[in-house]
Amino acid sequence: MASGYREQLEFIAKKCGEKTLLLALAEEAAELAQAALKLRRVVYERKKDPSPVSEKEACENLIEEMADALTAIDAVRLEWARTRGEADNAILHQQFKKARRWEKRIRNAKESV
Repeated sequence: MASGYREQLEFIAKKCGEKTLLLALAEEAAELAQAALKLRRVVYERKKDPSPVSEKEACENLIEEMADALTAIDAVRLEWARTRGEADNAILHQQFKKARRWEKRIRNAKESV
């Protein structure tokens, strides 16, 4: 995490606290989901369900929402490091576990085809 970015997030986390940060994270996660679904609709459902949004606009919106969600995640991580102890190792452990499970599902699905 870049030092200037980290300092900004530490300020935000201290001023907002966990309750507000969790609300922000939930809102950003919901907006991220909507942006991903919109891009999917624009790219893969164009004929069945047309959208006035262009693929370029949908991609730009998804990038913005990913940045918002990642920023909220980072703010919660810093707040938890300050108040609950380091969570990064537990998060990383879960990421590896989830990636391993996802990979296994894909490999098993391809083998059964």
